[in-house]
Amino acid sequence: MKKGVMITFATLVSAGSLLSSGPGVAQELENQEKHEEKAINEDVNLTGGGAWGWIIAAILDAVESAVQDEIDSLISDALFGSDGPNVVHLSQQSLDEISTIVDDSNFEVERQNFITKFEALKTDIDDYHDGASLANPYYDFNLLETMRSRSAELVSHHLFREEYNAANFLSAGVYSAAAAKRASILTERVLHGKNSPEHLSAETDYLAGELAVLGAEADQFILQNVWVQVPSAGQCDLDPLSRDEREDASAAEVSNSRDFSSVQLKGLSYIKDQQANPESTLNSPCYFTAFDSIQGRHESYYIPLHGYSGSHRLATHQRNDWADEYRDLFKGGSDYHETIQYLENL
Repeated sequence: MKKGVMITFATLVSAGSLLSSGPGVAQELENQEKHEEKAINEDVNLTGGGAWGWIIAAILDAVESAVQDEIDSLISDALFGSDGPNVVHLSQQSLDEISTIVDDSNFEVERQNFITKFEALKTDIDDYHDGASLANPYYDFNLLETMRSRSAELVSHHLFREEYNAANFLSAGVYSAAAAKRASILTERVLHGKNSPEHLSAETDYLAGELAVLGAEADQFILQNVWVQVPSAGQCDLDPLSRDEREDASAAEVSNSRDFSSVQLKGLSYIKDQQANPESTLNSPCYFTAFDSIQGRHESYYIPLHGYSGSHRLATHQRNDWADEYRDLFKGGSDYHETIQYLENL
């Protein structure tokens, strides 16, 4: 996916009258054009995680159908075989990408341990599927019990617990993958009379609640760390917003019950350097700047070029693009809410 801001002919014409203001504005216009032209050809930093929540939703849709139709076996379905979607690999991709953001040795330890356990569960599910999908099915109930135990370890893993991993909420999408596997295994047990439907419902309600909390905290974290810096009134305030609009534009604070100060981000030092630099666009009245302290990046929009409202709009658009990238990475995409609904309805 490519990122960038196109400068249209109309924009350049409207800015032409500003060139008479002096060489400072002209030079800044040239610098801004070069910066935005370069941005058009740059890839975004996040490339591996992406929105894969639809796969989790598809698994839970099969779970729901199996419960309603009372079929002989769920895990005999090709969706759960070795040729089906590899959610362990997708989870590892997501966690590997998150590891480029988080500067915390605890996260690294828990990430690696979780993937090792998830791979072991996948091997068990593949083996169980191979027997269950035979013309004369063989259901290995001892293996199914092992799968139940291992799936319980996964959804209660330290990776998802704040007391062991300060960045636990960043793995909400990975938790949904573990929850879907847990629900699948419990459903298989219900189909064979090993668990009651009521037990399945209670378990999946709990999983839905845990996932909802992780996702809400991920949203709060994104809103606190990806924001638009609103310039103070000054010489570049050529087209000022009304007082109410200015207050709305600067409303970057998010009320929440979680303190994220213990989450160590590799990009945070970059933002602190920007704040300490008096020549930074962060400290200039002539720019609206979209900041991302999660990865340490920013995009600035020059008010004399774009106008006050135009600069604000462009910076907000960039902020929203970055926020969407992080929602895909941390939560697995827009299907996150559908996953919660599936779990609640089982």
